[in-house]
Amino acid sequence: MARFLPFVILIFHLLFMQTLCQQDEKIFFKTTVHIKSAVEGQLQFRCQSGDNDLGNQALSTGQYYDFHFNPSGSTLFFCHFYWNSKDRSFAVYKQSLAGTCEHGLVHYDCFWKVTPTGFYLGNDDKHYRLINS
Repeated sequence: MARFLPFVILIFHLLFMQTLCQQDEKIFFKTTVHIKSAVEGQLQFRCQSGDNDLGNQALSTGQYYDFHFNPSGSTLFFCHFYWNSKDRSFAVYKQSLAGTCEHGLVHYDCFWKVTPTGFYLGNDDKHYRLINS
């Protein structure tokens, strides 16, 4: 009987880990949203989810702002951007955008670049596609 105990413990552990990985709550995953300003002057914005308000932020041209969170299947972060006479609000993170983000074993990185022509999302800091104009 003592020979089977480690085997039973291993099976229990594997089943437990599989259950955790299948839940909507991705406990071990971290997502980072990177926002880069490519507009002239100061880009001002405020990002928030249902649980977190990240407060007012300001970036000069070429500067970055990053924030991190552990997403669930329903995580949604909206940002309100404004500079000069432009004003725009939209979701910078939701589950349907996660596939556009760069993902590793336990993380996602979503790279946003704000330009005068629109808002671009990429999976690194070099390759973007227009998401919102």
